[in-house]
Amino acid sequence: FLFSLFSFLSFFSLLSLLFSLTHLSGICPTNALSQECSNEGFCNGTACICNSTRIGSFCQIECPLFSNDTDACRAQGACVEDAEGLGAAECSCYEGFRGTFCEYVCPRNPSTNAVCSNLGVCDDLGE
Repeated sequence: FLFSLFSFLSFFSLLSLLFSLTHLSGICPTNALSQECSNEGFCNGTACICNSTRIGSFCQIECPLFSNDTDACRAQGACVEDAEGLGAAECSCYEGFRGTFCEYVCPRNPSTNAVCSNLGVCDDLGE
């Protein structure tokens, strides 16, 4: 009886240890090809850290790139998931930049550095 109890407790301890190790190490999401973080980022143990041109839980969404740029949104905006939630990305431009890729620089007042001299709104063409 004692041997059976000892065997059961040892088995239970082993299962508990394996569960703890698996839980602590974390498993990052993979794509349909079983590529961790879609080969577009790295796993920090619990989540994907995507490269600068990708977003999403497993780096599956490509950010908008202008021409031959290597930085999403020309480094003048942040790549975010589209407002419709369709699994696409769009640029959310920083103040003073506009356009699909944040490629237009809005005019600033040279004295105050205010966009459009605080008298208007910069449109999507940066005017």
